[in-house]
Amino acid sequence: MNRYKKIALASTFSPRFLPLLAEAQRLVQKLDCAFSLIHAGEETEESRVKFAAAFDELAISPHPPIHWAKGEPVTAILETVRAQQIDLLIAGALETEHTGRHYVGNVARTLLRDAPCSLLLFVKPSRDAQPFRQIVTITDFSELSAVGLQHTYFLAEQNAAESIRIVRIFTIFSQVLEQPEKYFGGHDHGKAMRKTEEERIVEFAKSVGPSPVPMEAVCVEGTTGFAASDYVQAVDADLLVIPSQPPGTPQLLPDGMDWVFNVIPSNLFIVRDGSVR
Repeated sequence: MNRYKKIALASTFSPRFLPLLAEAQRLVQKLDCAFSLIHAGEETEESRVKFAAAFDELAISPHPPIHWAKGEPVTAILETVRAQQIDLLIAGALETEHTGRHYVGNVARTLLRDAPCSLLLFVKPSRDAQPFRQIVTITDFSELSAVGLQHTYFLAEQNAAESIRIVRIFTIFSQVLEQPEKYFGGHDHGKAMRKTEEERIVEFAKSVGPSPVPMEAVCVEGTTGFAASDYVQAVDADLLVIPSQPPGTPQLLPDGMDWVFNVIPSNLFIVRDGSVR
């Protein structure tokens, strides 16, 4: 069953407009769903001509509808998403890139926090759009994580992905909480604890359902949740999937994942399912 009936691209006439449009079109063709653009700006003859030229250049036919979002850009985009009942919003992610880190721009950061639907952010969109081959998703064994994994399975199947890595971040703090007597006893139980966590991941994944592609359970140790970012870059993942509570919830993301509001290691898919509370 297609989880996304209506997909929209938040667009501006930036140098990344055509690559983003190409990425969005590839995904829409895979999912066979309604597609539109949300443009934060006035409708003018010049802008209509630019959009028509872009659609023709990428051989997008028929031309998708454009929602002209007037007013402050982010507010206008979010109002249009709600009014059009968009299921998935696609946008660019970056403001700057420095020393291998992809820093999130202000617009993308606000969308991460306030978008009422699922959100797909591209760090380096390409006109030669390719499927997501290596997908990483984060779990903390919660109901929220189960929903995120369901969407990950769906995306992996639609993209004919090569693998899914289900990652559990196991910090020193969590080790102390779970087995304080062993941690403070001076014994090295790290390897055994990682194995236990990986077995727990496998059982959790089975409870969600069968993976459509090869799946690997990974327990990443670190002092903070940011270890997930380093891992995603190390395996050269195409997509990181993180489940999120609806906007307005005190804690939107799983523990330790707030760093994605500032820096992301790959294309990022934030899953927001209205059934999760």
